[in-house]
Amino acid sequence: MKLDPAALLPAPRKVVANLPYNVGTPLLVGWLRGAAALESMTLMFQQEVAERITAAPDTEMYGRLGVLAQWRCKATLLMALPPGAF
Repeated sequence: MKLDPAALLPAPRKVVANLPYNVGTPLLVGWLRGAAALESMTLMFQQEVAERITAAPDTEMYGRLGVLAQWRCKATLLMALPPGAF
């Protein structure tokens, strides 16, 4: 199913989500494609995925997710939650 959020929802459009590991990356990539129609995204990922998204160039964690996210958005790691929070 394909949806056009810009056609369905009035601005401002924000995405807020706690993303499970197995679908987090595909959802992020899809939202990045339509990032121009979004005011913000506040997303919670597994720590390793969040570190890849926010990694600086020329670091071990920097790769596809960091390039895509940082090309379209300002990616910031805001906090880390302990395992007991889940």
